[in-house]
Amino acid sequence: AEALAAATPRFTGADLLSLCQKAALGALRRADESGAGSGAALLSRADFETALASVRPSLSEEQVREHRAWSQARGSRPSTAA
Repeated sequence: AEALAAATPRFTGADLLSLCQKAALGALRRADESGAGSGAALLSRADFETALASVRPSLSEEQVREHRAWSQARGSRPSTAA
């Protein structure tokens, strides 16, 4: 989980959803190709790595900086992950 979080800076919730959906579809395709059937599809790290190659973050560095400044000005403490 930590490796995935580190690999997805500037990703929104919608971006992460797309990443998970693409990884799941990859696992289903792999299970289908192996003849195991979709009931045996297990997500692997490779499924996420493959999906990550096609999903891009929606937020720019500037947008992240603006959000942090906005949050700090209002007294909240934003995450340092992005």
